[in-house]
Amino acid sequence: MPKFMPKNRMKAIALVSGGIDSPVAAYLMMRKGVEVIPLYMKLGEFSDAGNFERAKKAISKLAELADYEMRAYSIEHSPALAKIVPNSGNLACILCKRMMVRCAGGLAKEVGAEAIITGEFLGSKASQTGQNLRIIWTASPIPLLRPLVGMNKDEIEKIAKKIGTFESNQGMGCCNAVPNKPSTRAKIKEVEEAENRMDVKNLVMEAVKNAREIKF
Repeated sequence: MPKFMPKNRMKAIALVSGGIDSPVAAYLMMRKGVEVIPLYMKLGEFSDAGNFERAKKAISKLAELADYEMRAYSIEHSPALAKIVPNSGNLACILCKRMMVRCAGGLAKEVGAEAIITGEFLGSKASQTGQNLRIIWTASPIPLLRPLVGMNKDEIEKIAKKIGTFESNQGMGCCNAVPNKPSTRAKIKEVEEAENRMDVKNLVMEAVKNAREIKF
């Protein structure tokens, strides 16, 4: 597979999970000449431990496509989730994603990145309705790029198979922090009230401070 040869390169943090979508989002931005820096948010007791290994395999595939020495990082997200779950009810997924983009923004500042890439696409999950995507966007300190937003699952899976990340991300475990009936039309006031019950700023600072480089 050919290497990417960007002319005017920018850096971006790509939130990469153990699923199919986010590696494809990272790949599409690499194809545009972006120097992608993958970030895996470790969910600890809230998720399947195998997800991290799946994510590392996908990141390795992306590194093979890069014409630069790819760096990747992990951040412990479970301490934040432990605060989010009892304080947010059906808003947990939205608060989780808002915290993730804040952490990605904090890491971006450390490594000189200018944007954040996510694998969200419209209607995929309860947190990915138009209204909820807008609320997640407002938490990001830098531009949030969603290259998959208008695609469907079949299109995304086709690209994943093409670049070799599809098989490595089969069997992704579920997140145990997902509420029984997650909100599909959150209100920003309610989200902010829930966040006010947590020390969001310090949670993000502590998480970013303890970011670790991934070896793959």
